Amino acid sequence: MIQMPYSFETKEAAASEVHHKFIFMIKPDASEFYIRLMHGEADVNKYLGRTIFGLNVSFTENTMTFYSIDIAGKIE
Repeated sequence: MIQMPYSFETKEAAASEVHHKFIFMIKPDASEFYIRLMHGEADVNKYLGRTIFGLNVSFTENTMTFYSIDIAGKIE
């Protein structure tokens, strides 16, 4: 089992597309979880980079929030 938070870096792709598949289990008593896919550019916090995809799921509020930002910084 991989402990969270977990990070990895795609060094070089041999194709024009790169696919990542994430399968995970959430503890039964969890109140929320989130996924962030980040680009390596410096942002306000230089240790994190720029978030290009985000998914927040709250079990207590029964909500799911999805957002994406293109590399130029435009929020979609």
